[in-house]
Amino acid sequence: MAKRPYGPILQAAFIVDDVDQGIRYWTGRLNVGPFFKVGRIDFLEGEYRGERAPISIDLALAYSGDLQIELIKPLTPSIFQEFRDQHKTGVQHFCVLTDDIGSARDDMKSRGATLAQRVLVQGGSEVDYYEFDDNLGLLLEVAALTPDYLEMFERIKAAAANWDGRTEIVTF
Repeated sequence: MAKRPYGPILQAAFIVDDVDQGIRYWTGRLNVGPFFKVGRIDFLEGEYRGERAPISIDLALAYSGDLQIELIKPLTPSIFQEFRDQHKTGVQHFCVLTDDIGSARDDMKSRGATLAQRVLVQGGSEVDYYEFDDNLGLLLEVAALTPDYLEMFERIKAAAANWDGRTEIVTF
């Protein structure tokens, strides 16, 4: 079997108006937590719809089993703000991981995907967001993450596995 250029779905990302309110919903109604509140992220580099752009978001992460839940409040023009401008909140994209961002980019191009946004994260991780003409409004995030980020995800996942249901927020 040929090696795939990216792995299975790791994450479902939700656009919210307020990260704290989103955390209360997920912890209180859906019993998912604790959320690790990252806060404001100003990406080192951003490309939005083919143009260089400063991209910033407010972010929190948790796990439900093996699925990472990401809450994003957009702070600048971006694909996240586009979604919000359409008066939407809720699931906006899914994320898969790759060890080879170049191969993943080639694969996305061969499948007819359009690059909607690209960001460079502190520490050297690269993240692309793709859309398809027939994607039902959802985007696909393809992330090449550094070992530090992957280790952080494992710590968040372990916290969820041992969560007592009381602590809603852990701050980095």
